[in-house]
Amino acid sequence: MMNIFNRLGQVFIFLPTIFCFSYLLRPLLMMILIPSGLCLLAILGGEEVRKPLYAMLKTSLWSTSSRTQNRDIQRKEAKQ
Repeated sequence: MMNIFNRLGQVFIFLPTIFCFSYLLRPLLMMILIPSGLCLLAILGGEEVRKPLYAMLKTSLWSTSSRTQNRDIQRKEAKQ
């Protein structure tokens, strides 16, 4: 009987821990670790890393400007 209670206690402790790590902590850690890793890379990498990183962030944050640029390029190619 004590063995059954012991096993149930282990299950009830283990299952919420899996839920907490997979559904709560993983997205929070990704929100913190990915941008901080990019900042660290920009600091350590120097100017040759910062320029492509800024360009990547600029296109991901303001993607509408790149769309209009692509549309303008396509119009110029169509005129030729």
